[in-house]
Amino acid sequence: MDTVADVRAGIRALGYETDTDAQQLILINKALREILGDHRWRFMLATGTVAIVLGQDTYSLPTSPALHRIESIRVANPSAASITPEMEWVDSEDLLRIAAANYGLGAWSAPAIWTDPTDATFQVWPAPAYPGNFTVRYVKQATVMTGDASVPDIPKAYRDLIVDYVCGRLARRERQFDTATAFDNDFAAGLARMKGQYGLRQRQNSTRVASRDDVVGSRWLR
Repeated sequence: MDTVADVRAGIRALGYETDTDAQQLILINKALREILGDHRWRFMLATGTVAIVLGQDTYSLPTSPALHRIESIRVANPSAASITPEMEWVDSEDLLRIAAANYGLGAWSAPAIWTDPTDATFQVWPAPAYPGNFTVRYVKQATVMTGDASVPDIPKAYRDLIVDYVCGRLARRERQFDTATAFDNDFAAGLARMKGQYGLRQRQNSTRVASRDDVVGSRWLR
């Protein structure tokens, strides 16, 4: 299956063709949200480069492809031809506390912590004193399906999962509960196979899972 048109054909082939295109499109997008939101997928990761400006602590995040969630930010120093260990994420309020607690302790060669005060920016501390780049690794935003020519973000071999999900919902609406359960089971089994091939281990220090309790013990908070 290459496009939404192929997904629709799969739905019709299983006997569900009375819905309008708009109704099916709603369910197709819901299926993709269910799949893409279930796990970390390597096919949804992207990397962007942001140039360092000496003394500047706030930067715009990459926009192409569109960013959904930051995974990590590292400092790349061309003079050393290496990438430092990734900076530590902290809550924006804790970054202010850390900056205040460490004020006047001397110059640093590279930023050590970062936060994301808005959806479009990230802030680092301390402000960089040497040239280089930030390497931002992030999860892309899912593509919203808008018509038959739209191409789902998931790998081609697993796009039949969308059909299983949609048909399960349609069967349940028609009170075909045994059929709906069969579709749901096929969807769950296919999703498990996709996790085995494309899934990534959950990052315990990513922005979405890091909590303030993780930060309280930070080496930067004194």
